[in-house]
Amino acid sequence: MNQVEVFHGMAFLDRYRDQEAALAQSNPQQLMTSRLRYYAPQFLSNQVTFALELDGTVVAIAGCEQATQADTLWLCYVAVDEGYRGRKLSTQLIERIAQYVRDRGYRTLECSGYSTSGLQRLRPVLQRTAQGFFLKDTSHVDYS
Repeated sequence: MNQVEVFHGMAFLDRYRDQEAALAQSNPQQLMTSRLRYYAPQFLSNQVTFALELDGTVVAIAGCEQATQADTLWLCYVAVDEGYRGRKLSTQLIERIAQYVRDRGYRTLECSGYSTSGLQRLRPVLQRTAQGFFLKDTSHVDYS
């Protein structure tokens, strides 16, 4: 299994700034079309970012934020670079997030998103990993 690193706030962007700049110069089209690069810089300041790196490149990312309730962490998004889909990388991210939720004493992981179909695909791993905390769906996907 690949290691998922955890970054708080802007630490993710600080770590990968040079990599992004190099990609922008060498292949600007790839930088513009990658979903990973869309998500990362827009939401980082108050976020916990979970990043999975293969061969020196971040290929999957997930972001969580503190919800309005102190005991709840909100799973904002999960994105896997197109060329790396189908390798269960999002499963690895969710498993690491679940461990983070347990380690930090959160009672609830709130899941919502722009893509209901994406949450439906993650349903089995979300159900499996939700041990020791409550899984709250705010996008009206039935996890039961």
